[in-house]
Amino acid sequence: MSSRDQFRFRRLDNVGVAAGEDDQTFLANCFIDTGALDTLRDCSDPRRIVLGRTGSGKTTLLLRLAETTQNVIQVRPESLALAYISNSTILKFLIQLDVNLDVFFRLLWRHVFTVEIIKAHFHIEDEPSKNRFFEWVKDRFRSSNRRHEQALEYLETWGKSFWEDTDYRIREVTTKLETDVKAAISAKISPVDMNAESTSKLSEEQKQEVTSRAQRVVNEVQIRQLSDVIEMLADILDDPKRRYYVTIDRLDENWIEDKLRYRLIRALIETSRDFRKVTNAKIIIALRFDLVDRVFRLTRDAGFQEEKYETLFLDIIWSRPQLTGILDARIDYLVTAGCS
Repeated sequence: MSSRDQFRFRRLDNVGVAAGEDDQTFLANCFIDTGALDTLRDCSDPRRIVLGRTGSGKTTLLLRLAETTQNVIQVRPESLALAYISNSTILKFLIQLDVNLDVFFRLLWRHVFTVEIIKAHFHIEDEPSKNRFFEWVKDRFRSSNRRHEQALEYLETWGKSFWEDTDYRIREVTTKLETDVKAAISAKISPVDMNAESTSKLSEEQKQEVTSRAQRVVNEVQIRQLSDVIEMLADILDDPKRRYYVTIDRLDENWIEDKLRYRLIRALIETSRDFRKVTNAKIIIALRFDLVDRVFRLTRDAGFQEEKYETLFLDIIWSRPQLTGILDARIDYLVTAGCS
């Protein structure tokens, strides 16, 4: 009789844990590929929002992608300075006045993902490497066309912080918006305490004036130039053998107040769709079914059509035979490792 036939399960034996990030042993040895990995690796496939229930394997799938695929950039929510955004008295002030911040949130996400990909592609880690990148990109694109020139202007504006941490760059972009909003409002109206509570002290006429001026500032953020940067990025990443994947997970954790979180996630979904223009890069997001439902329900605006987003979704749903296969693989590994 073999040692495997004599194996005895001990009281503390297990075949995995609920959180994918804590399940490294079984993830590395017992991963069951249902074809989802190849779908995510295929930049031409529009599916990039990994949807599933709690415990369905969304995190495991993204971790496996990072382990088996080159050029995967993992962006963690805690590195995004989202607490800084949610605690911004000026942003709260604007939200209380119903100023639409969607354009600004999309700018934030585009800025983060574009810079992360450029940093990885050109190995930008310090001032000299940043300077080498600018020299290269100027030589290649300076006289190409007006859109490339605008893209270069944007990169030069924010280039000083290229090698900084993601949260630093987000704070920088948010601070600029706050400064511009304060300047626009103070130029017309006597000093106003810009916090959520102070909106009740404004007259209706003042509210309309403040809202109008703030909305104008938000609408004038450099989204056009950043769109040009994305198009230039598509030209830079012209080698199909060198593709980049930016993944973001754990957005279902309570890391920010809900009203703001839903707007940010909606902007994130929109941004992942915007990046389809970059044929050799893909933004991949993991979300729960119920979270997406709440995001669309609570951020729905005029003309919103949910079906237009369905092509982005990769549903993680397991059949009974697949679940049986997972259990068999994990038990077999436990027995083999225990008998070795």
